[in-house]
Amino acid sequence: MQRSTAHTKQPIITKVPLLCTKLGFGGYATVWLAQQTDNTYLESRKFVAVKITTAESSDDTEREAAMLKQVNSPNVLTLLDYLRLQGPNGCHSVLVTEVLVPAQCFLAVELEPKRTPAWCKSVARGLAQGLANIHAAGLVMGLFILEILFCVPQINQRDQRDVMQDLKLWGSKHCLPSFSRTSNLMSLLAYLILDFGNAHKAGELTRKFQCASTVCAPVLAFEVVVERTENPFIESPVDVWTLGAIYELITTSDLFYYLSMIERLESTMVQLNGYIPVSWQEWWSGLSNPPEVSASHADVFWEKWHAELRLGCLDHADTAALVRSLRKILVLDPEARPTAAEMLEDRGLLVRHR
Repeated sequence: MQRSTAHTKQPIITKVPLLCTKLGFGGYATVWLAQQTDNTYLESRKFVAVKITTAESSDDTEREAAMLKQVNSPNVLTLLDYLRLQGPNGCHSVLVTEVLVPAQCFLAVELEPKRTPAWCKSVARGLAQGLANIHAAGLVMGLFILEILFCVPQINQRDQRDVMQDLKLWGSKHCLPSFSRTSNLMSLLAYLILDFGNAHKAGELTRKFQCASTVCAPVLAFEVVVERTENPFIESPVDVWTLGAIYELITTSDLFYYLSMIERLESTMVQLNGYIPVSWQEWWSGLSNPPEVSASHADVFWEKWHAELRLGCLDHADTAALVRSLRKILVLDPEARPTAAEMLEDRGLLVRHR
């Protein structure tokens, strides 16, 4: 195994981490739970995650590793090491990181009472802080999905046998440890942004444009669906739009109900804002049955959201502040959208306690 020192934060590996079990897999990589056999990644870090990519995606992963190294933030995935592995199918990239756990593993019924409004706001601020740190490093995430995963440092206090015994399946992914046995879980979790697959330097085009309908900002949806632009220019305001997923964090409901990009343009996105951008007027006038759009209709839409968000907020004033924040984030005009750093100063993301 060869090691690329250009993308690492730790001393050279003397022993490769011992792979314990598969945590998940996709079309481009497989992620393993591993146990370090020496103290390469700090004595206190007993377990690490090892992501091994396919040979075909190895070059893209090397870029991802380089960008991860540029960002110093407690709310962004920490790259512990980057290696190259020669196999029968070619050269594979290997990323060693901290162990992460999907949010579904702990947002269980028995833990719901601990999922307080203050905790939800802390998670929202953590995501905004991570994004602000990424932008400060001169990077644009480019259509990342706010899949909330958590670092669980307490796993390193446990024996391998106990961890393996507690390993349980959640959907198609393994979750660990068994959180129903873990005390003070909410105070120990850290929330991370981890998907750098579409990341690129600010001012540059992304190498491989990918746009999931669930996160595609309106300006990009319009360029891709209506104007047929193959590789649109993605800037930091697009990332800020994605922070609208804070709504999903608070309400545990889907933001756009899995609508297609064109359906979202024709209905939800426009109705949220109550106006049609000038550059969209010709397209809008050609629709067969467009919904009514006005500021008053947008207010009705947001009143409904106010009622849904109230369940996850401290009081009506807290809810109203969050609604104002979301209206800023989900504005159609990218230039009118606040930066991630500005959102950290916004009242809607302030953590309040009873």
